[in-house]
Amino acid sequence: MGAFGGLILTNKGRNLQAKAQTGVQLNFTKIKIGDGSLSGQSIVDLTNLINTKKELTILGIERLTGGKAKLRSYFTNADIVTGFYWRELGVFAQDPDEGEILYCYGNAGTNAEYIPAGGGPDVVERYINVITLVGNATNVSATLGSEIYVTQADFDNHTGNIVIHVTQTEKDTWNAKETPAGAQAKADAAGSAAVTAANSYTDQQVGSVSNALAAHQADYVKQVGYATATGSANTYAVTLNPAPSALVDGLCVAVKINVDNTGASTLNVNGLGAKSIKKPNGNDVSVGNLKAGSIYTLRYNGTNFILQGEGGSGNAQPSDVLSGKTFTNDIGEQIGTMTNNGIKTITPSNIDQALSGYYASGSKVAAVTFDASKVLTGTTIAGTAGTMPNRGAVVITPSTANQAIAAGYHNGSGYVVGDPNLVPANIVSGKSIFGVVGSLIPGKKFASGTVTSSGSTTTFQKIDGSTTSQFSVAVSGLTFQPSIIIVYNPNGYYPTIYNSAGLTKDTYLGVVETYNIFYTSQNIVVNSTGFTLPAFNPNIQYNWIAIE
Repeated sequence: MGAFGGLILTNKGRNLQAKAQTGVQLNFTKIKIGDGSLSGQSIVDLTNLINTKKELTILGIERLTGGKAKLRSYFTNADIVTGFYWRELGVFAQDPDEGEILYCYGNAGTNAEYIPAGGGPDVVERYINVITLVGNATNVSATLGSEIYVTQADFDNHTGNIVIHVTQTEKDTWNAKETPAGAQAKADAAGSAAVTAANSYTDQQVGSVSNALAAHQADYVKQVGYATATGSANTYAVTLNPAPSALVDGLCVAVKINVDNTGASTLNVNGLGAKSIKKPNGNDVSVGNLKAGSIYTLRYNGTNFILQGEGGSGNAQPSDVLSGKTFTNDIGEQIGTMTNNGIKTITPSNIDQALSGYYASGSKVAAVTFDASKVLTGTTIAGTAGTMPNRGAVVITPSTANQAIAAGYHNGSGYVVGDPNLVPANIVSGKSIFGVVGSLIPGKKFASGTVTSSGSTTTFQKIDGSTTSQFSVAVSGLTFQPSIIIVYNPNGYYPTIYNSAGLTKDTYLGVVETYNIFYTSQNIVVNSTGFTLPAFNPNIQYNWIAIE
């Protein structure tokens, strides 16, 4: 056997060992040997041998000092097919939570012993003692194998033990005791005496039993008497044998009724007096409760005879019992009238649906499936609450961009804002706004009016670069940039003409003088709010027309 240098507890072994300290049973189940080599594995993480070659049964267990235990096993190579190096040794135990676990493990590494195959000249047989840690566990055991091996020393100690074996002297002493014939004679004598005594005792007991039997037969409290009734309906009589001497509390009789009852009834036992027959609830028997040919057990309570085991009472009515089924109540056997609807599937609707009768197992109300987002919030259908938002009345004002309409419920009072100016005449021809096609044909803007010329002159530059002093007219309040302006006197003298080409002309009787509009410093002004142009006459009213 290789040098293992002590076995190491695995993590699972440590956990079980800790449980054993609290009283949990620590039960060792087997020993395994193998030839696996450690190649980086951690012993504490192992859950089995790396390469198992053979399992060994445990033959014995011995508790040692120092928190240890010794497990005894036996090994032979007789069943080994291929030789191997005995490098691994593992002890297994039963964990109550995880089942069988690898408790401790050892690996001899390069010190492994070679085990040859069986059937050859090398025979290996040996006992193995494995010492492992058990700590302070108080409940330590092992599952022992069925095969038992003993050493020669154990065998010699057993055969030499005179305490547990019968000696020859003891045998001789036993054989000197009484002979079988003598013992038989004594037994025969004792048996004869016993028979005589037994016969005498039996005679006495038979007499006592006979007397007790007669008394018992007349005791109708402890046993039930039986008789067939005589008499007419509702007035029944019976005769018991042996006859009771009196009606005592608890007296019991089974009566075979001779005729149906038609109402409250009485029973007279051996002429001791007619007593009312009552149901267990204290009520008189009803019509048909006692049927001819049927047997009823009644027990006397000191006042009345009470029906025993009478099951015909109750308040069930035919409408409470399935149609075609029979039952009994206070008025006797009845037939149910409850409608049998069988297996039904009920489809929900928007009104209540009345249900009546019996519905067999498997009946159901059909499931209602729907999209909760399409049901108004605050509304519940078949237990599912709607989630559609309630938007109420939504007012939408049109704009130049699309506006998303919020998902949800709109109550019908919302609207899209209208505008009375949304008419074709206000929309340029060829354009449409919200479906309204424009009919307005666009043209140039113009304005006209009158203005009084200035009383003083202003210097204006002519197109040839020379300057001249002229009176002027100034107009303000335009809303567009004019391209043509005509300023004229009603009498036709010296009109002034401006165009956007850059010339301003002062004309009189075919004589044209032109001024350079680009020299704003020379006081010619034309913009989108008004204009200042030269005029020939001072302090007179001019008419003007400005065209975009």
